[in-house]
Amino acid sequence: MEQYENLKKLLDEQLLLITKENIPLSKKAKYSIPLCIKTINELKRIINEDGFICRQEEIRFFKEFKPNIAAKLIYNIQVFNIESKKPVGTNKQLKKYFGNFLKDINDFKESNLSFYKYYKSDSCHHDEQFFVRNELNLHLVLEPSTFNYDVTFNTSHDHKVAQILANDLLTTYLYEQLNNLEVNLFSQLEEKVQHPKALKWTDNKNALIELIYALHASGSFNNGKADVKEIARCIETHFDIDLGDLYRNFHELRYRKTNRTKYIDTLKKNLIDRMDNVDEKTS
Repeated sequence: MEQYENLKKLLDEQLLLITKENIPLSKKAKYSIPLCIKTINELKRIINEDGFICRQEEIRFFKEFKPNIAAKLIYNIQVFNIESKKPVGTNKQLKKYFGNFLKDINDFKESNLSFYKYYKSDSCHHDEQFFVRNELNLHLVLEPSTFNYDVTFNTSHDHKVAQILANDLLTTYLYEQLNNLEVNLFSQLEEKVQHPKALKWTDNKNALIELIYALHASGSFNNGKADVKEIARCIETHFDIDLGDLYRNFHELRYRKTNRTKYIDTLKKNLIDRMDNVDEKTS
């Protein structure tokens, strides 16, 4: 068993190094797959050369050691496929995409519920039927693909254990992806709230100056305690505009030969027109 333990430990160390690399998940999985295959092939070589010293060692190998390594292979192949085929879409589309794989995992569990309960409950009364080579019982075979295997390195159910273990890993991965979608969506919403799209004043400066003085005269800011310069500077910042010499421009408005409140009068007219249009549509 020490040989198996050493191979498993070495593989775990190699896979851990890959997970720490700052690369996409698809590449992490891609680099992990050959390592898993190499380890499985090495296990097969040892079994073919040395065999097992007893029936219990054989059962433990096919119930614990081999499925543990095979699960990592299944997991990385699946992650590579999921990440490589992941659509570029909305959060809703991605949630559905990842959710479909969770459904597949649940379907596997439901279709293999009896064995799933057997394995998860640490039962052992059928171990000699499930995890010993050349003991294939037709009443225990769960799927046709069981026959397409190497009788020297497979039992009827070691692959199912590997799939169960891989599904546990995949479930964690899939929920992490779904959680990341939620976090990203929240961050985007938060950013929009904290950093709303800037508005730029596109009318003429005199119109804005007229509005500033009207707001100041009405005491609309700080209970009427904000002076006109404070109001102007605030509006310059938010609307990304330079109003220049505020007082000189105001005096020019005062000495207009025609309507001194041209912009405000236009605002009033436009608002009344909008209200009248709405009234017509709803009447």
